[in-house]
Amino acid sequence: PLRRAEPAATAGGPVAPIEGDGARLNLGATWSTGGWVGDARYSVNRGYGAYRGALDVALSRQLSERWQVSMLAQGTQQFAEYRFGDGRTMGLGARARYAAGRVKADGHLALYRHEFEHRPGYGDYNQLRGQLGLTVGFGNEPGARPAGVEGGLK
Repeated sequence: PLRRAEPAATAGGPVAPIEGDGARLNLGATWSTGGWVGDARYSVNRGYGAYRGALDVALSRQLSERWQVSMLAQGTQQFAEYRFGDGRTMGLGARARYAAGRVKADGHLALYRHEFEHRPGYGDYNQLRGQLGLTVGFGNEPGARPAGVEGGLK
């Protein structure tokens, strides 16, 4: 038997539109004197049903033409209205950089603490993160020139 086509199902009531507005704020400051460099960055992202804020602070010391060391502190908080609870991450770490001619190497090691509030199934934990990097410049690109040469790496 043939069936008559029924109209598509419709919702019983009006559906509220999803808000499309949000706001983003980024602030930063850098200070340097006598081989010391301080850097701070703050950001806030707010949108419909969500929030994320972050703060990054670093203090660096240029030990010589080739060596630089840094101490880092980082923090992030996020909240999503459509999930339970919120989360925070805080970290402390250190970085060392070495540059010789066209070769640059850097290493970064930090310990992070992840904490959750009112979020079932998530436990607080620590995380150790490390990173090693090696950059070798080549060719005639201006950024690949050795340190000390006009237009070269600083």
